[in-house]
Amino acid sequence: EGYGKLVDHQAAMGRLLRDKLTAAGWVVVTESPLPTICFTHPDIEAGGVTIDDVIGRVYEHRQTWISPVILGAERRRALRACITSYETGPEDLDALLSELLRAPLGGLPASRPSAALRSGACALRARPAPVRRRGRSRARVRAR
Repeated sequence: EGYGKLVDHQAAMGRLLRDKLTAAGWVVVTESPLPTICFTHPDIEAGGVTIDDVIGRVYEHRQTWISPVILGAERRRALRACITSYETGPEDLDALLSELLRAPLGGLPASRPSAALRSGACALRARPAPVRRRGRSRARVRAR
């Protein structure tokens, strides 16, 4: 029980994020049971948009956090999301996906919402920002 339950929950959130990304047209480029997901998009691979463009758009709203990563000997560039908190839930994954869907992909303006957003499939739940307590920061990204 205890820690095992927490680790199982984080792994389950990692699997759910992989499924959500794939369903939204993203390509998961690593296989791992750990809740660290590396992914890209066909438009990134085709050179239509850069990883920096996507990250910039995600950081603009300060709701979620992802990072660039270079994988393997072929030095493939991708995006990386990590589930670092046992409190991460499906609504937090939806917050990340909402930000990714606002990125400038497929030649669409970055601010144009996707069909998934218009249908409410990626609704955000408002949450307070993370709080620093006694000099330690909580290692989780939450929607504000």
